[in-house]
Amino acid sequence: MEKRILLSLGFTFLALISLSAQNSGSKNALGLRVVMPNHIWPVTDKWDGDQIGGGIEIEYARHLNNALNLALPFKTYKGKLPTDELGNYTEQAVSSLDLLLQLKLSKGDGLLYPYLFGGFGGNVEGWEDVNFSVPLGLGLNFQLDPNAYLSLKGEYRLGLEDLRDNLQIGAGVLLFLGKGTPAPPRITDMDGDGIPDATEGTTDSDGDGIPDRLEDNDADTDGDGLTNQNDPDDDGDGIP
Repeated sequence: MEKRILLSLGFTFLALISLSAQNSGSKNALGLRVVMPNHIWPVTDKWDGDQIGGGIEIEYARHLNNALNLALPFKTYKGKLPTDELGNYTEQAVSSLDLLLQLKLSKGDGLLYPYLFGGFGGNVEGWEDVNFSVPLGLGLNFQLDPNAYLSLKGEYRLGLEDLRDNLQIGAGVLLFLGKGTPAPPRITDMDGDGIPDATEGTTDSDGDGIPDRLEDNDADTDGDGLTNQNDPDDDGDGIP
């Protein structure tokens, strides 16, 4: 019970301190991972490599907003399921389907893309017995190219039945599908007059059909018959 409380509090604390603005990037992603579950250690508190099972995970993730993704991971694996608190077990095929929310801890288009996740899942053991879990965990993705990441994932699944807590570790790839929303073009105003540089050359303040840029050049400030562009201000008095 203490282990469950500490895990829940730790997850909640990390979630609260990590809220920040995010970048949407691509809207859809597909994760493919090898998954390694351990159902014995949470029951006995004794770690043994022989306790670890093996299988695969396929996960679909959908961008919701700047902070959250929705994810649907499906797993199928062979696990060693405890039959008592002494560590006795039976080996069975297990399949699970979860509904998760992912809380992004950084921009999804960077070299490092970590996230927290939590939700609700259903498990089928031996194609007969059904039980439910609350998965809580952390994902860590390392960019390989703009649309592909090395994907690591660890979770603790709080079983809603006795002897069904378990730890799972996954490793594989995360593939972003399609192109993300392009960033808006950068608007520059070099002279600070409030008119974007891209349109400044075509601005017509007086509506006479002649751009201000041309009107300024065609003006004859000193009335000498020469336009300003052909009449330099050699003496620096401000009058061409």
